[in-house]
Amino acid sequence: MKPGFVLAEDVYSLSPKPIAKKGTVINEEHIEFFRAFLIKEVQVRTSTTTGVKEAKEDISTDQPQKNEADVQKTESSSKTAFEEIFVHSVEQLQKYFLSWQSGASVDIYKIRTLLLPVLKAGFDQPSKIMETYTTCDAKNYICHHSVSVSLLSALIAKKWDF
Repeated sequence: MKPGFVLAEDVYSLSPKPIAKKGTVINEEHIEFFRAFLIKEVQVRTSTTTGVKEAKEDISTDQPQKNEADVQKTESSSKTAFEEIFVHSVEQLQKYFLSWQSGASVDIYKIRTLLLPVLKAGFDQPSKIMETYTTCDAKNYICHHSVSVSLLSALIAKKWDF
């Protein structure tokens, strides 16, 4: 599948609503989104003109393979603004979790204030939201997962105009 292909059928995950509708012109963000939902195949047309043969496209083989040098280069590169905000949010949430375990009450305003900057940065770079799973470590898994899920949920809601 390549950007510019058109969905020939609605794409569903586990919900009754489609995550992408028939006729959607595919871009890189859609492809990453399908991968995030573990969707392996979709029905596409290679053109918007009628009479074009429809085909199933395998999403998983379209992703370029990274060699060890590419991985090391990526890991050594400086973090983007989104990544820095994301890591900060995870670290702060970890502190909140510890205080909650000690009996402190949950302050929704503080959580909202913590998450708004990372949401804004994520909306500016949606592809970075799909990459948050690459920075997870076992120590901060619960907090990392919580922030990632909130970002994904907000992105989906924004895309569906909720």
